[in-house]
Amino acid sequence: MKICCFVILALVLVSWSLGQETPAWKKRIEDIKAYAAANMTQEQKSNFATLKKDLEAILAKSEVTPEQKQKLLEDLLKCLSTATKPDKAQVEKLLMDLLKVCSDKKISTSEIMLITQDIQAVLVSANISEADANALIKDVQAILKASNVTKADIDKIVADIKAIIKTAQANATKPS
Repeated sequence: MKICCFVILALVLVSWSLGQETPAWKKRIEDIKAYAAANMTQEQKSNFATLKKDLEAILAKSEVTPEQKQKLLEDLLKCLSTATKPDKAQVEKLLMDLLKVCSDKKISTSEIMLITQDIQAVLVSANISEADANALIKDVQAILKASNVTKADIDKIVADIKAIIKTAQANATKPS
């Protein structure tokens, strides 16, 4: 569960950082949308539209409160206030172990322990206390529960992303 929490935490951070409401950021997003609209194939546009529709359906049933988001943000900022750059070797070990664990699409108890130890080593190397990390995990778990995301929702989003990747790869191999 801790692994999923950290993955979800990363996704939350990305979505929050992408959702900044500054005029410069809004302009940048509009520029990207215009560029994408001019350069994407119809199939790519359709794949992204499907992803957007599926994400909006998930968001519509979410019960995540502003207070839960605020608590996560506060705990994250607390962690970041003391954090330093994690040890590169620890991060690389975590990445390699994650790739190895995910390769067979099954996670054993010993693999969960290995990844948990790797995550702990990265956090320690980044000067993030166990108490702060546990507070973040608790916040993310609460948000996950309130989000009402089902395995079927996750499978849908994964399928949407796979379709986007497949189309992008196919277009990348076509001669210009």
